[in-house]
Amino acid sequence: MTPEQVYAASRQIFELADKDDVELAMWPNGLKAQRQARVVVTNYREHWEITAIPHETGTRISLVAETEANGFRQFARNPAPYEVFFARLDFLLGKTHRWMSCEEYHEEIQHHPTWGRNEHWWCLFADDKAPPQPLMVGQGH
Repeated sequence: MTPEQVYAASRQIFELADKDDVELAMWPNGLKAQRQARVVVTNYREHWEITAIPHETGTRISLVAETEANGFRQFARNPAPYEVFFARLDFLLGKTHRWMSCEEYHEEIQHHPTWGRNEHWWCLFADDKAPPQPLMVGQGH
């Protein structure tokens, strides 16, 4: 897979999650995504930075996720948002046949305490649409 394929799939992940509330922008080192929601009186935002760098064995992908509520920012404190992102990325790149929905995400958190708390990532006021098929059909194993 190439960095361009990673960025195309990443864009689709965010657009499927919440197209109306996500802003996407390419920057010199990758893709930035910001999703926002208004929760009661709190302005809530998710900030994501995806970097895909060509490597001799394929493409190395780096993901940084932060939340922001009323101006206070913090990094993701558990693996759940990363697990969901990479599960969805693997599906879109044809590496798996499973798209992780918000319902599955919530079940995973309850059954796997190591995933951390059930925070808002991905599913707070989100559309949670699934793609009709992977971007790279026939690549799965």
